[in-house]
Amino acid sequence: MRRRLSTQALTAWQRILQQDRKPLIDVFKPTAASGTLTSYDLPAAFDEMKSTPRFPLLETLHDIALSMPWVKADGSAGLLRAGEYAKQAEILDNASESILEMAESALENPEKNRAEIATLAMLKVMYAHFINNYCYEPCRHALEESKDPNRVGRANAIIPRSLAQPRTILCTLFENKLPIYRWQNYNEYSPANCRVLPRDAPALNQQTVTTMIRGEGSSDEIGFIGNHYVQESRTPELIAACEDLVTASKTNDAELAASAYCQAVTAIESINDINKDMPLWCSPRGYNQLRIWIPGPRNHSGHNKRDLFPSEGVLFEGSEELGFDPFDMSRGETGAMTCIIKLARIMSLFSYDSRIFGENELTSAQHDFDQRRECGQREYLQHVETELARNNMKKLVQHTPPVWHQLIRLRSQIIEHNITHYGYSRNYIYENKEASTSALFEATGGTTHQFLPTSALALISTTLSEIELLSSMSSEMTAGQKAELDMISDRLNMLQDVTKKQRAKFIQIEQKEEAN
Repeated sequence: MRRRLSTQALTAWQRILQQDRKPLIDVFKPTAASGTLTSYDLPAAFDEMKSTPRFPLLETLHDIALSMPWVKADGSAGLLRAGEYAKQAEILDNASESILEMAESALENPEKNRAEIATLAMLKVMYAHFINNYCYEPCRHALEESKDPNRVGRANAIIPRSLAQPRTILCTLFENKLPIYRWQNYNEYSPANCRVLPRDAPALNQQTVTTMIRGEGSSDEIGFIGNHYVQESRTPELIAACEDLVTASKTNDAELAASAYCQAVTAIESINDINKDMPLWCSPRGYNQLRIWIPGPRNHSGHNKRDLFPSEGVLFEGSEELGFDPFDMSRGETGAMTCIIKLARIMSLFSYDSRIFGENELTSAQHDFDQRRECGQREYLQHVETELARNNMKKLVQHTPPVWHQLIRLRSQIIEHNITHYGYSRNYIYENKEASTSALFEATGGTTHQFLPTSALALISTTLSEIELLSSMSSEMTAGQKAELDMISDRLNMLQDVTKKQRAKFIQIEQKEEAN
């Protein structure tokens, strides 16, 4: 059984660190063709692991993935429910050398070796889940006993070398530097973890979208992840609109800018339609179980009774051998890490800037979410933001009422998405009446229950101020545009009032919790 890395493997690791890894980074780069989904065939890579003579360990990893869930695909109890998964993970062969060999081959000729690149991307997804499920296996058993999401004991806080080193290497392969974060991210949990069956299905729905790697294994977990995948599948139109907007900023083309914003509105409206259907895909009762696999890090000081981890975080064995700090900390899993709304905010010239909103949870959490996206996604978002600023898109918008009007329409759709997300945090986490439970300590992104309403209110307030400025230029707008602007203003004022009251309620509750 191979557990530690050989001198040959460590030499290969040093070569990898010196190589240009852009072909791997670009696997998750948004494009107008595939939107925010990768164009690489990860499901095919997963299936082909069953018969890869060159790397026989892949078949073992594939089998573990299928036998791991709390509930397996055939309805029987998996390794997690039997309490056997952690034991299997601890005796697993270390796949690092196979991964390094595959990576060097893929980078030598990326166009020829697309299948190997897809396999590496799929392994990155798999090890993210392997580690996540290793940590939370005892918590899921504790939940089974307590029925209380606030009383789930302690997580496994030492990741064995057999999981930690392959995951560390895989994270680095898809980064342009040593990654600061080695936990599962939103992309690995949802869009990159989905497949469509049959492959040529005419529609994406609960019957055709499923997952490859699972924790809970329930229909609610599959539905929760699948709904996010379908949202991401509707992003090609948003990316195309973004490309047009960048072009418009370079050429100072107001007509193209207005058209790009209008196209972006249509894209986000379509995404919002799917988002609002989440209760059809995942029930609050079912979410109560699957949530144990994606909790945030708040109160993980190692001293409080609800802490899951010690204060230093989780120990990744063998990290120093690869040049990493041994400890890492989960951020939890949250749709706030999706590129969709971040990109829409950039396009609408809004950011949670600490110079405007201060140094607080609102701005620090947003910054942390930004850092935990795939490198290819971060680079794309930064490129768009830089181009729009360099070309002074703000000037074009504020000097052209029809363009500004379309930007306001986009903002209103972003706010609708935020408010829907906030509603789910209340109904699924804090006020989960269907499961008769309340998770008091945090949202799954590790934020307080004030975070989502505060972020929505910041965008609402900014947008209402801009509507007021735009209204002073009403002579340059059509009657239809002015009427729509009034409707948006009325809607935002109502949402602002309601959201302020709900946030005040959470503040009072959290103050009482802290006092106790």
